[in-house]
Order: sequence, then structure tokens, then C-alpha cells
Amino acid sequence: VEAFTGTSNVLLAMDNDVEALGTNGHELPMVFAALANSEKELKQSPYKVLQDWQRYYGGNLLIVLPDAFGTASFLRDAPDWVAEWMGFRPDSAPPIDGG
Repeated sequence: VEAFTGTSNVLLAMDNDVEALGTNGHELPMVFAALANSEKELKQSPYKVLQDWQRYYGGNLLIVLPDAFGTASFLRDAPDWVAEWMGFRPDSAPPIDGG
């Protein structure tokens, strides 16, 4: 299939020798938020996930999932380095509504 470019499932990519690309799920920022010990840590939890994700995976897996707690607040408070990621995947709203 010519339209198939890869999968976000890292194990599937490894097992089938295909490109791993994509993002993590909403659960990671939710867990980081639940483990936060302060309001500051809570506010930084979505970005801490991305920092850890980048350190472990990098490359084609640097697709931001900005809508775990709302895309507008994510983008408003995002550090500058987030703009260096490969792309964004807001999936909790229709693309036109979500921006």
C-alpha cells in the first residue's frame, strides 16, 4: 500500500521493520499530572512528558499531543523548544474546531 508510511506502535514498527512515527497517548500527561506535588509541577506536567519522550525516543516520534488538558492552554504556556518538534496531533476535536 503506497499510502502507508509507518506506525506509532513502536513494537509493531520494530517487529515489521517499518518506520516508527507518531506520538504518545493522553495517559502520559494525565499520569504526570496525577503525580505532581505542586501547582507548578501540575502546570509543567504536559511539557515534562515531552522532555522525557524526546530524551528516550526523538526522531520521527516527536509529534506533540497538545490536547490532554486543552490545546489552547497547552499552546499558551508551551516552552519555545516545543516548536522544534516535527508536528502536532490534536485529536480531541474536529480539525477545524481544534485549530
